[in-house]
Amino acid sequence: ANLHKTYLKMPAETLHKKFKENPILHSEYHAERKRNFSQYDPSSIPYTQIIQKLEKITTKRVKVVVDMGCGEAPIAHHFQKKKDTRFTFHNYDHQTGGDPSIQEVDISSLPLEDNSVEIAIMSLALWGTSENHTQYIKEAYRVLESGGKFYISDSTKRWSPEQLTPENGGELLRTLLTTNGFKIINEDIGVPFCLFECAKIY
Repeated sequence: ANLHKTYLKMPAETLHKKFKENPILHSEYHAERKRNFSQYDPSSIPYTQIIQKLEKITTKRVKVVVDMGCGEAPIAHHFQKKKDTRFTFHNYDHQTGGDPSIQEVDISSLPLEDNSVEIAIMSLALWGTSENHTQYIKEAYRVLESGGKFYISDSTKRWSPEQLTPENGGELLRTLLTTNGFKIINEDIGVPFCLFECAKIY
């Protein structure tokens, strides 16, 4: 948890440089995250919840998915292992960890055209400053097509007022999403994680 606390609020540009100069830090962080996840019910882990949402999608055409701050890309790997061809993934993070399916990208500026993606994902990827957070949400909005879906999951406690109640869980994230154009379709406010399913509505 110490590494997580250190990196979480570091400006994105600083963290990107830190990981680039010393890739072992990126590996150590993800090893620590795996250890932390092992303490939780597997079905409550954000990327597992997002996988369950994607599993329910029926489509005749391949949907383009951008996973912003994908970590070790567990969502893409889940579907690749099953040889599931419903989705094609763009996996972006500060470091690739040697994984050819991940691209090293600053997610505040995605190498994708406007309205070019059907689904965007952010799973525990709201790192950096409040300015960074706004940049990420705006980028997700920019690249999504009209009606495109955005699945975003993060810490409930972190994105709630200091006095957390059953009513105000995730309120700060809800506000960040709606003030940047997203319509919230569904929300699952749990402990320790919350998940919002949003749509880009013109």
